[in-house]
Amino acid sequence: MSHKHDDEDVNININIINEPEHHGHHHHDHKHRYQLILTTIINNFKIQIMATSLAANQKTLGALGLQDKVTSALVTATFSGTSAASDNDGVATASVDSDGNIVVIGVAAGDCNVSITSTANFTNSLGQPATSTQTISVAVHVDAVVTADDVQLIVTFGSPIPQ
Repeated sequence: MSHKHDDEDVNININIINEPEHHGHHHHDHKHRYQLILTTIINNFKIQIMATSLAANQKTLGALGLQDKVTSALVTATFSGTSAASDNDGVATASVDSDGNIVVIGVAAGDCNVSITSTANFTNSLGQPATSTQTISVAVHVDAVVTADDVQLIVTFGSPIPQ
């Protein structure tokens, strides 16, 4: 699996992080049942991006998704009014491209957080149209520029999402 990035080979190290399950009060609160997430696709699995690590001058792309926290399944949704902002543009910049993907570009070594806000329109588990506007934060770690033969893009993922 070779991903091309500006004509240089980028090795993608995947860490599947199994987040501890939060059991306890599972009253079905529909207002907070659906969680905005950032996703990417690896080997046909859609996986949640929890945090990302990249080199300065590298770019990483994430797609918005809506996850049902009760079933962990992705919910079909359309997203509007999406914005993305880095809390330190000197480390990494964040923007939304014309396809609605979140684009994060490493600028200089350091750490920052990218806040993503979007309004999801979807059909809830009761079959009713629903709207939810949420803001999520993704931690970004940027390493100094590395030589072309040692470029590694490291993305930390949550558990694979049932299709």
